[in-house]
Amino acid sequence: MKLSKLFTLALMAVSALAASAQGMEFMPEGSTLQDAIDKAAKEDKMVFLDCYTSWCGPCKMMSNTIFPTKEVGDFMNPSYVSIKIDMEKGEGPALAKRLEISAYPTFVIFDKAGRELGRAVGGSDAAKFIERVKENSVAPVGPSLEERYAAGERSREFLLAYFDDLNKKYRKQQRTAIAEMLLDGKAETFASDSALVYVFANGINDPYHPAFIYAASHPEALKPIMGENAYNDKIRGVLSENCNRFLKKNANGTLDFDKEGFDKYLAFIKDNNMSNPLEYKLRTLIVVAERNSDWKTYVDVINEWTSDKSVDMTDFTLAFRASNIVDRCDDKKQLKRLKKIVQKRCDDLKSGRRPEQTFPANRQPPKSPTVMLKEAIEKIDAKK
Repeated sequence: MKLSKLFTLALMAVSALAASAQGMEFMPEGSTLQDAIDKAAKEDKMVFLDCYTSWCGPCKMMSNTIFPTKEVGDFMNPSYVSIKIDMEKGEGPALAKRLEISAYPTFVIFDKAGRELGRAVGGSDAAKFIERVKENSVAPVGPSLEERYAAGERSREFLLAYFDDLNKKYRKQQRTAIAEMLLDGKAETFASDSALVYVFANGINDPYHPAFIYAASHPEALKPIMGENAYNDKIRGVLSENCNRFLKKNANGTLDFDKEGFDKYLAFIKDNNMSNPLEYKLRTLIVVAERNSDWKTYVDVINEWTSDKSVDMTDFTLAFRASNIVDRCDDKKQLKRLKKIVQKRCDDLKSGRRPEQTFPANRQPPKSPTVMLKEAIEKIDAKK
């Protein structure tokens, strides 16, 4: 009986080992990209680089469920030397800067000489992964777009094609440079050119760029072309992202806040009629207050945000921000103030004084904001 049990366990171990060997084979941990290129040159293979981070959900999904499959291993192992590199450790940060890696996971394919052939961004199922690797493993016929640009080619047709390629590869730094080149001197006229509107929408992320200033202060020129939602997302996204320039993270997780610089930025938004600067002020102040555990200021901001009709904190945002504080704050006075604000919102929704927030079909939250608001009150009550 014991021998039979031992035999069964041994068989299971062998089966597990065989299953693990069916997937992709990667270079040993600690290997460098150059190690992989050297190995590929000797074996006449291409190089597959998985650029990942430890906190990236899709990266973990690919590593745990897609790379280990027999289907993927059978395709990748005969033709590629594969290597995983954490973009936040070892040579990762330098590689991320050199290769312009800004989204994760990013998969980069090199030929055996170390020249980039292509790249793909984001997770997928096994079949789609293989398809994308194939598409990005084809050597260009003639000079590549990168080589043509380096050689001085600057025609509009070429720059638009190069920009589109950079955009698909998430190469933000070079993409921005080409966008600025294409929009140079056209800040007030690009709206009539659909190709340049595409360039603006995907390549301009500097709120001080003339094209952005024009677009943000002339919604009537861009909304009909981009669509109202896409236009609003673009303007708000750029203005919000730039607020981060005035925040500096400390080693202990708290934030230093450049209030003087931030106030000038808000004045810039107001002076150029871009948007309501109060929205960006409140969004930034609440982040600083949360990081610094300044719960009085946190509730002060929520109170102002829910009281000023020019900005109007949505039901979902209020529920999210209220839930954030409960687990970390033990200041009963601030929790009491917060409960009063959330309860008023619940009462307004119940009475019909305020319509419940709605969402597009593709942006539905897992719970309705009304349910989340009630749960926040329950969490506050539970801390008494």
